[in-house]
Amino acid sequence: MKKHDLKIQKIVIKIKKPQINKSMNIGIVGLGLIGGSIGLKLQRLKHTIYGVTNNNLNKKKAIERNLANVVSCDLGILKECSLIILALPIKDLIYPSNDLINAIPKDAIVTDVGSIKEPIINTWGGDTSIIYWFTSYGRHRRKRS
Repeated sequence: MKKHDLKIQKIVIKIKKPQINKSMNIGIVGLGLIGGSIGLKLQRLKHTIYGVTNNNLNKKKAIERNLANVVSCDLGILKECSLIILALPIKDLIYPSNDLINAIPKDAIVTDVGSIKEPIINTWGGDTSIIYWFTSYGRHRRKRS
């Protein structure tokens, strides 16, 4: 049997990396234990965090602990955000203020960290101005009006 010379050719394919880690403006409403922890982690991933607190005492604590890049009691800062995380008590997720509802940008993705889903989805399900509401178990899509 005759030996054959094999020529191995090296092929290099250059693939452009997806921009998974592209910095985002993320709003967190509620900078308590859960919201604050999320804010710290997302800042380490180079995202810009806009945190909303419910009073000046919590605002001061959030600033001291560096829980967000921007901290305010004014929901108006959410207009800069493409992702909104609601880290609020369950009652505030089920019965949100009109100010909160109106502050959420029309094209934002919204999610919550609540432990119950059906009452939250029932509350926010009628809001057709939000394109997507992501829950911790899946996605709830709405038609945009």
